[in-house]
Order: sequence, then C-alpha cells, then structure tokens
Amino acid sequence: MLSARRTLLLLALAVLGASLLPAGAQELFVASRNNDQILRLDSRGGLAGVFASGSLLDEPSCIAIGQDGAVYAGMRDSQGVGRVLCWDAVGALQFRVTASGLSTLAGVAADASGNIYASSQANSEVVRWNADRTYYNTFAYASGLSQPAGLAFAPDGKLFIASGASGQVLVWKQDGTFDRVFRSFGSSARPVDVAFSPSGDVFILMVLTGGDAGVGVYSSTGAYKRYHAGGSLMISPTGLALRPGDDSVFVSDLVSGVLQLSGDGVFRVVLPQGSSGLNGAAGIRFRDRPAVSANALVVQGVFAQGDGSAAPDGSYQVLFRFCGQASGGSPLWSSAQQAVTVSGGVFTARVESVPEWLFARDWLWLETVVGSVALSPRQLLGSQGIAVRSVSAGALRAPGGGAASFWMGPRRALALTADGAFSAVAPGGVTFATSADAAGQALAGARIAPGAGSWSTLSDAGAKLWAGAAGGEQTLERLSALPVLRWRYRGQSQGIEHMGPMAGDFRDAFGLGEDGHHIATVDADGVAMAALQSLIRRSRAQREDLARLEALVEQLQETRKP
Repeated sequence: MLSARRTLLLLALAVLGASLLPAGAQELFVASRNNDQILRLDSRGGLAGVFASGSLLDEPSCIAIGQDGAVYAGMRDSQGVGRVLCWDAVGALQFRVTASGLSTLAGVAADASGNIYASSQANSEVVRWNADRTYYNTFAYASGLSQPAGLAFAPDGKLFIASGASGQVLVWKQDGTFDRVFRSFGSSARPVDVAFSPSGDVFILMVLTGGDAGVGVYSSTGAYKRYHAGGSLMISPTGLALRPGDDSVFVSDLVSGVLQLSGDGVFRVVLPQGSSGLNGAAGIRFRDRPAVSANALVVQGVFAQGDGSAAPDGSYQVLFRFCGQASGGSPLWSSAQQAVTVSGGVFTARVESVPEWLFARDWLWLETVVGSVALSPRQLLGSQGIAVRSVSAGALRAPGGGAASFWMGPRRALALTADGAFSAVAPGGVTFATSADAAGQALAGARIAPGAGSWSTLSDAGAKLWAGAAGGEQTLERLSALPVLRWRYRGQSQGIEHMGPMAGDFRDAFGLGEDGHHIATVDADGVAMAALQSLIRRSRAQREDLARLEALVEQLQETRKP
C-alpha cells in the first residue's frame, strides 16, 4: 500500500506532437473598456495575458467569439462612431466594420456562416454585416425591441436578444423575421445578456428594478428553473459566459471585475477591478471549443512506500493533477485515470492532451494520484525553451534576414537585431534570479519593476547571512587611499569616459565581491554608505568638540573681566 509520501527521483517532461489548436481555446476573454484592451484569462479566471490592444481599439463595450475561434469586439472610436473589430484566433487584427449612425454597441455576435451582428442601443436595432464584410442593414427592429444589449445564438441558429428597455428577451429567425418573445419581465427586470448551456437551458443576466442583479435559468421553452442572486458584488453587470464542460457561470462587472458563481450559490470575485490590467470589465465570453492540444507529457518517477522502500511491482491506476500552488486549492486540470506499470518502484506514464494554456502560468505543480491517494509533495514544474546558439545576437537572423524576434501574441516581446542589439518588452517587469529555494522563490538576483527604469537588487534580510559590522572608520581610511580614475572601455568610442576604481584595487582594499574583475553595485553602494556614516559621525563629534571649546572660551573670557 502506497503512503501519501512519495520520493520522486526523476521527473522528465517531453513535449510530443506539437500540433496545437489555436492559442486561447477554452480560455476566457474580457473586454477591459477603460484601458482599451481585450484580456485573455484561463478557464478559472486567472490572467493569461493581453490578447488585443492598440490605437484602433477604443472603449470596447462587448465581445463575441466566432466558431473559428475569431474574437470580435464592439467599440466606439474617438469620434463617437460604433465599430466592430475582428482578430483571428491567435490575435492578429483581421478587419473592422462600421455603418452610418452607429454609436454605442452593447452586444455583438457572429453566426455559423460568419455574419456579424451588433446591438445599437441608440437606434434600438440590431444591425448585420455579411460574411464578406458588406453591410446588410438592419436585421432586427420593432416587435418590442428597445435598447438591445447582449446577443446569443441558440443551438437552432435563432438569435436571442436582451431587450433592456422593454424588459424582454426576444428571438429572431435567421432570415431576419421576428420569431417570439422568449421571456418577458416587464418593469421588474432589465435583461443584460444571454447564454446557452449544452443541455438547452437559457441563462439570462438581469438587473432588477430595485438595483439588485443576478442570473436566471430557464428551460428552452422559457419555463423558470432557478435564480442566482448576484449579491453585493454584482453592482454593474455587463456580460455573461458559461464555461464549456460544466456550465460554470462567469459575469463581467464594470465595478467589481470578473465574478464566478461558486458551488454554494454565491458569486465571488476571481479577477478584481484594477488588478492585472483589468479596468472596467465590459463583456465576457469563452471560446466554444475544448482547450486541448496534441501535446503530451512523459512523466517518470519512483513510487515509495511509507518506510521508504520501493512499491511492489504491478499495475497501478494513476491520474495526474496540475495545480496552481504547492498545496491546497482546486486542480487547474486533471488527466484521465490510466494504468501504469511499476517495476522496482519506477514508473513511466504518458499524459495525453494536456491543455497548452496551463503553461501560460508563472508557477505550476504536478500532483500524482494513485487510486484514491494523492501523493506528496507536489512537484514544481518549470519550462525550458529550445536552445539557441550563436556567437552574438547580431549573428541570429530571421528568415529572409532582419531581426530575430520572439512574439507574445500580436506583440514582439524580444528582438535580436543585426547590429548585435538585444531589446525586450516586458510590461510585467524583469527578474533575474541566480538562486532559488525549493518553492521557486528567489534567494538572490535583481529585477526591474513594472514601469520602472532601474534595477533593484534583492536585499531582504531573510536572504542574507550576517558577517559583521561594516567598520566605517576603517572603510573611510581605505576609501581615501583607493585610486579613483577617469577611463573608458576598450570597446567604446572616443569621447565617452567614466569615473571609478579598478576592480582589482577595489577588491584589495575591501575584500568584497566574487573576483578581482568586477565590482558589484551593491558593494560600491555599501562602501559609499559606510564611508558616509563615518563622515557623519566625525562631523557630529567635531561639532560637539567645537561646542565644548566655545563654552571654554566663554568661561575664560568671563574670568578675565575686571
């Protein structure tokens, strides 16, 4: 019998079969209205990156996903004109469409044929563009439609429209003719958005007359089934999405951020307003395909019993969980259970169809479950890129010449140019850790914080071993004898000069640093601080001596007076 303790001697990960579905499958997309971005989240609401941004994306107010994985966003440009932008599945901008008289768009959708639909609140209509991007004209109008908001296609291809001002959810046929009133709330509620579950249930996001909000669930015929109150967190809801596979409910809210309906029936914030770049969540949608790839991981390790001996040979039922933390919490994704053969305690297993979005996370742990026993500890997984070898950055070339570049979605994150220059774009900051503990936390290194322009050296007391006081007077005396020269590096152009000591002299004077060829800035700063403290103490002592002498002079002058 295996205990809940495991000694893992070897963990080998190999990426096999590299054909991927479009990046972003089974991911959650949120329109961040106030900073002109479309954010990409994982299926649990954790930030995975910025999917789209730029000067063409102004105040995105709604979002939709096409059957081909394309992402659509309704927006209003700086001139007040409503437009719909479209990106392909990997984030490359494809086109934008507009029409005369469009202003604020409150809903957008794309049907199976690639036709695009948008709710124009000012005109109380839903307009359409054909798949070839030509303007079709008004698709839905009248029949009670007033200030339309969210749009969603039913499994039979009919378009459901949340008609906010009339308090109804209305249905239009594919040919543009009115079908029926699906549900009427009258003056008691204002529908905001609509979503469909695979079972045929219809979920409706609504704001009640008193200001409260929530999500109602109805059968395909419109019969009431249940209601989930939004609570105090649902203040200004804008969009509704159901996670494929389990119908977990997610809501975007301008004030609170991204909310998820928990198993206890309570909405909780999974991505707060103002965090991770989210500023005004104005629409939310999942991709409609499973987020799997042809990636497989080969996991090899050792099963040990409670006394440390190898597990008996045989076949074991095993599954693997991928987790976002070292202990506790719910798994991000679990594999199917499989039979693995153990010989001499050693096992090898192949984990199929691992979602590629798992590896967009900063930290990931692997937990192995044998039968019903979760073995511990979880193993921290790290990623390792394919090696690139070059004499210099300038020797790397992209196909056809030019800079060798590495891209993050639509943005170039790293460039190695022909003149040997290296440039990187890292809005989340840059960290170089030269030592780390078992949990992956840095013990030594340096970083540039997001938005900052200088390096910060890790200097936490918990990462250091104390070796003694600096000795300010001794430091000051040695500093006074240290040669400080003007010089330039051999590889620099004439006219460029620097000032400072030679590394060998610095090390001889203070015994600091790794070698006699480099000077660490933390050491140079420390010497300067110790010397300055010594000068401050000297100055204070001199002031005190001067005060005593002045007092003595005054006493002598008093004694000489007749």
